[in-house]
Amino acid sequence: MQFLFNRGTFIVGLLLILGTLGLGEFIFWRVLKVSCSNDQVIESNTPFSFVTDGIDKGPFRGERWNRWVNEDLSNWFLKSGKVEDIDIQDLENNLKLSAWWFANNYPQEKRTIIIVHGINSSKKHYNQLMPATMLANAGFNVVMFDQRNHGDSSCPTGSYFAGTREWEDLNTVIDWLVKYKKVDTKNIGIHAVSGGTLAAQFLMAERSDIPAFSLDSPVFDFEEIVKSELKWNAIPPIIWRLAVFMGKLHGIDIYAKSPKEGIEKIGDRALMVMHGTDDTRVPFLHSERLVKFASSFGKDVKFIVNNNSDHNEALLREPELVRENLVEFFKNNLAN
Repeated sequence: MQFLFNRGTFIVGLLLILGTLGLGEFIFWRVLKVSCSNDQVIESNTPFSFVTDGIDKGPFRGERWNRWVNEDLSNWFLKSGKVEDIDIQDLENNLKLSAWWFANNYPQEKRTIIIVHGINSSKKHYNQLMPATMLANAGFNVVMFDQRNHGDSSCPTGSYFAGTREWEDLNTVIDWLVKYKKVDTKNIGIHAVSGGTLAAQFLMAERSDIPAFSLDSPVFDFEEIVKSELKWNAIPPIIWRLAVFMGKLHGIDIYAKSPKEGIEKIGDRALMVMHGTDDTRVPFLHSERLVKFASSFGKDVKFIVNNNSDHNEALLREPELVRENLVEFFKNNLAN
């Protein structure tokens, strides 16, 4: 009888473990699976002509987003020049990174901005293209690229690693600029959006020669973003610890690498943060905590608060202000 009880307890326990792992696997792929392609609505987007994402496909949701669909963005199209399609090779990781290089005044103009997208985004999304063309039309050289598992780049795993590997893609693009375009790192600035800010912050920690970083709607607190991403994907945030555990099984340990490391090591390099107070994807508290953390050791951050804006919505609500802030920031902080 005792044997049967122990056997039954073992089976129940095993089923609970397997069920929990199965649920965890579902959560992992629901939250961090990426499509390795572009949505049909934006597939034909280029710097010369682009549209917003489609109905219910924007960086935020509901009628608040849908009213922006088909918004006329023609004022922000690239006005002149040539866009080169580039495949940047990462031989160490066997990756091809699909990129665009556009530079009206190169090689006389050396100041170059790299645009860094977030999860399930790409160089063809309007919230990457608008800041890119704003800067290009102001005279900067621009590189836009698709991170691994996104857009037209190599897709080895079909998952997102929360910047812990994607920072290496950004590093590869910098090395390409230095080697093939002869751009000195003192001339290179980073503009990162949403989840792309993780790659940017991890890069801050790894190299000290990039002088200026602009972070739009940055992720700073890993535990908080796990909870909000679960909520975004209609999963109860209460099980966030299971999500963290499954991430670790898949090689994403949020306690092994932190965005704080980059902010701690930024030194005298320039940092600008912009964030919407109504952000429903990456809550505004991330920027508040980032700026407070930086100020705790005397780091001055240019903090742009976009009142009443949702995730990256300031690009649509007040684009001229965004343009002015970006252009002024990089003109003031990059050598030429």
